[in-house]
Amino acid sequence: MSGLHRLGLGTAQFGLPYGISNVHGQLAAPTVFSILDRARSEGVGLLDTAAAYGASESVLGQYPQLDQFRIVTKLRPLNTSAPDLQKELQASLGRLQQPSVYGYLFHRTEDVLEQPHRWQTLQTLKANGLIAKLGLSVYAPEQIEAAWSLNIEPDLLQIPYSLFDQRFEALLPVVAEKGVEIHARSVFLQGAPFLSATQRQDLFGYDPPGFGIAAGWAHRLGVSLPHLLLASAALNPYIHHFVIGVDSLASFTLNLAYEGVLSKVAPVVEELKLSARIADTAVVLPIHWKPKR
Repeated sequence: MSGLHRLGLGTAQFGLPYGISNVHGQLAAPTVFSILDRARSEGVGLLDTAAAYGASESVLGQYPQLDQFRIVTKLRPLNTSAPDLQKELQASLGRLQQPSVYGYLFHRTEDVLEQPHRWQTLQTLKANGLIAKLGLSVYAPEQIEAAWSLNIEPDLLQIPYSLFDQRFEALLPVVAEKGVEIHARSVFLQGAPFLSATQRQDLFGYDPPGFGIAAGWAHRLGVSLPHLLLASAALNPYIHHFVIGVDSLASFTLNLAYEGVLSKVAPVVEELKLSARIADTAVVLPIHWKPKR
């Protein structure tokens, strides 16, 4: 699979005012439908959503041609009560107005690591045709290894991956060898690379050098920073789809042109990854961010 068919559209902004650099807030339904129209016309066929993304599933369910996309959604993070997993899935399918989904993931991996029998419950729903691929949304490589140790063998893994966050790099060949489909999220790291140095200083307490280094590479190569980040993910042979969020039709349209820079980025991608990598998990994991109010 190559080209725009590997690009996936994240839909958190369709149901929430999501993203550190998002100035548009939650997108209105007509804007969402315009973005979906453009995605469909360009061959972008994968949508990533979740029960926890506010109204995202319900907004998608109002789109008349939703069945022309492969949909990946996620089970809401669970509390200590014993949920009816079939009802959770059926609720998502009802909001999406679809009979089944391409991918269904545990949004919080601990929910299945702590209660492995939940995996077997969803395997039954997969066998009944409600799910094509069952998987996990993970935050750390150790979570994948913990799942394997419990004989949990996901069909699909969604991982955080970007030019700045390369924690999964060594594990990707092993995952691919098992035939697991790999989706990368946070390629734009929620927009942190597009903030000013002062804004990043406020967010992290310092301006991590990797962001400035990436901007410098983009300038030298004569490409935009978003295209540089997309190209670095597209050039990873183990990633089947890389999922990006958009805050407007205009930004989505600009991102679609990333293929034009692949030839510029490919000769330097390994040097680029080495120089822009950020090891500080307080930076590359948004769950640790504490924006100033």
